[in-house]
Order: sequence, then structure tokens, then C-alpha cells
Amino acid sequence: MVARFLHDNIFERVTDRDTRGWSPLCYAVVQGDAVLVKALLDSKADANDQILCNKLEATLRRKAPVLSLAVAYHNNEVAKVLIAARANIHGGAGKPGTALCWAASSNNASAVRILCEANADPHIKASWAILGS
Repeated sequence: MVARFLHDNIFERVTDRDTRGWSPLCYAVVQGDAVLVKALLDSKADANDQILCNKLEATLRRKAPVLSLAVAYHNNEVAKVLIAARANIHGGAGKPGTALCWAASSNNASAVRILCEANADPHIKASWAILGS
């Protein structure tokens, strides 16, 4: 599954990045395929990976962790896989915002619940200017 995904998306390794600064894991997270995300993690992808370039159409900023991508795109099963793989639930604190900030700003109540159950700190703030709200 991983080899096919890498080939189809013109990557050679799970640690590669394209010219936009996105790794295979970033794309799999946005795609919402929890099984593929788990397979990439099992193949040594980093659960704390981040996008390295802005994705302005989605107001996603550089250094947004993949967990934030998952909740922003309402891919909650993927978020659970990342949390189980020890993704830092407070990654992106301040700028560009924690996953909890992204879940709330994306109107993803289920992800807010998932993150709170994983002991996300609701007191960590993000700049609303960064979130684009």
C-alpha cells in the first residue's frame, strides 16, 4: 500500500518532500485514509511531521503539524491514528496554533472531543490572525 501510494504521488521515500514542502504523510492525512496513514507511520513516517510551506487556500500555515491538518479537514479517524502514534497534541502551540485550535476554528466538535480526551490543554492560545479568522 505504501509503495503504491509513494509511486502514484511521485515520492521515493516516506520522508521525501515535494516542491510545496509536503510529505507523503501530509497528503495521506488530508486524503483522510486512516489505514494508509497507519501504514506510513509503520514505515517510519513522523507522526509529528509538519507542512513546510503555506497552503493559503485552506489558511494552513508553515509548520502546521499533520495532526492539525487532520482535524482541519475533519479527518478524525486519522487524528486518532496520529494520537495513538504519539503525535504531539500541543504541536504548533502559539503559531500556527495547536490541533485543538484548528479543530475549534474548523467547527469540528468531534475532533475537539477527541483531543480533550487525549488531554489537550484548552488554555494554549493561538493568534487569530495566524488562523485567518
